[in-house]
Amino acid sequence: MILMKRLPFTFTVFVLFLTIFSKVVNAESPTSFEYNSSTGEEFIFAFLYPGGEKYGYQLWNKQPEVTGEALPYDDYVGRKGKLEPDIIFSSSRISKFRKAILENGEILYVYVVGDYQPHNIYFLKDLDRAKAMIGHKIWINNANVVKPIGLITPDKNISFPARHLEPVTVTGVVLENYGHARGAGSFFVKVKKASGEEGLLRFNDIYFCASNPFPPGTPSKIRQAVEQQKIMIGMTQKQARLSWGEPDKINKSVGSWGVKEQWVYGYQYLYFSNGKLTSFQTSN
Repeated sequence: MILMKRLPFTFTVFVLFLTIFSKVVNAESPTSFEYNSSTGEEFIFAFLYPGGEKYGYQLWNKQPEVTGEALPYDDYVGRKGKLEPDIIFSSSRISKFRKAILENGEILYVYVVGDYQPHNIYFLKDLDRAKAMIGHKIWINNANVVKPIGLITPDKNISFPARHLEPVTVTGVVLENYGHARGAGSFFVKVKKASGEEGLLRFNDIYFCASNPFPPGTPSKIRQAVEQQKIMIGMTQKQARLSWGEPDKINKSVGSWGVKEQWVYGYQYLYFSNGKLTSFQTSN
């Protein structure tokens, strides 16, 4: 049997006080609790292009109102928050906002513009996905852009053209921003062409395919047409989207014959029967 020396009463009380004090100090503050309990998507305020810092973070406010003021760049760049999914209306019921909670508990609001991602932030899930692509191929997608995508570099005078559905290898992730970069996306992936040229591509799903767009068995004529962004009778709807992108409108009819669809691209029309392109039309 082991006998322990009995501690003086005053010392025991002191130890108990320290234990309680430590728990109080280490307990979550109300503000950090709100952040940790939020189910919103984690994001980070992105770098702005050189010279853009003076304009701050546009469309962000400290209340759900359109004030014309922007959050100061130096106060928020690199800070982490969570973006709530619910829409909040301004007092006028005209403008729409989403609420954000920063790690320190600060509450902010971002103006909602259509279905677009909030301005000048990137989500951590997208950054993690981009990092997971390093060492893997992606395929440049020009189908949903007005002007073909090129690979930029930090030097605005140096860029490299990229063909539609050209395979490139992801070699890194770049968080800096550049004023001469076109397109939407708050950070870049660094990619390398088969020719050895290396440049930057905005990380946005509309600009690339993450897997080979041509499954085994794709007819060479179909593949060539898609790569040249042309349409060919017999194409599937997926191949037509790869070639021309998303249509402006889809008109569908269903009957005993199956499903027929008309895809509208401005003044051009594609006609599908049971998922296969059967004819097309151009209207002047």
